[in-house]
Amino acid sequence: MELRSARIWPGGWRVSNLLILVGSERKKGNSELLSRLAIRRALTYFDRGELIFLRDFNLLPCNGCMACIVGDKACPLSDDFYPLLDRIEWASHLLIFAPTYVLMPPAKLKLLLDRYIAAYPKRRKVKRFGGVGAVIALPEYAQFQLPFLNLFLLAFGFEPVINLEFIGAGPGEVLLDDQLLTKIDKLLTNLSKGEKEIGEGCCPFCLSPLLYYEKGKFFCPICNVPVELRDGIPVYSGSPRWNEATQEDHYQNWILKTRDRFRARLRAILKKKRELSL
Repeated sequence: MELRSARIWPGGWRVSNLLILVGSERKKGNSELLSRLAIRRALTYFDRGELIFLRDFNLLPCNGCMACIVGDKACPLSDDFYPLLDRIEWASHLLIFAPTYVLMPPAKLKLLLDRYIAAYPKRRKVKRFGGVGAVIALPEYAQFQLPFLNLFLLAFGFEPVINLEFIGAGPGEVLLDDQLLTKIDKLLTNLSKGEKEIGEGCCPFCLSPLLYYEKGKFFCPICNVPVELRDGIPVYSGSPRWNEATQEDHYQNWILKTRDRFRARLRAILKKKRELSL
């Protein structure tokens, strides 16, 4: 296959692989319709493209067995986690379409996000870009939608560069937007170029508008960077927890060391359980 360009992508990518992930269980719903429009236009912007539906993968909830930490083993759950992870790792660019349920996306995306620790050792440690097309009915009932989906991108190694909202409740309502194809093209353009769009007052790292207040200071709850209010507008500084160096340090020096801490405390834990008749 002749490449669209000879561009070398960040992290050494020579071929741009777009994966579109649909996080909706509804067939022929708004998220699926948007994804099909996007994949039709994908080869204008990317060398290769693939569309997958989360509903086609059997995902079990993490049960906290700690096998991926204590035993240095693969996740023992018998589901489709690793085949799905392989598809995600194929991608240089990831675009998620998902509906909004109770202020945030459906549960299956959270099931996948909860497997972050098992996924991390298998992640490509290269720069990759991600984008989100969020389907919402009422903006005032979707405040956690984009922040959650951007957190998902970061956890799986994709830097969020663009978020767009598509308004629609019933299946197919998003198609009535006169700017629909323009918005789809904008998603694909920004994603392919890695051009980040940051809304006023939003975190430049995760694109979230959320703030967390603690001990007289504001922080981005996703990136854990400090925030100052200047003329009423949040200004972010510092290094986000999701950069590669910080993630690697957290994985090696906190997550994996949970094993030794737990083993050292096991006798005391068992004693306390007996005392409490648990």
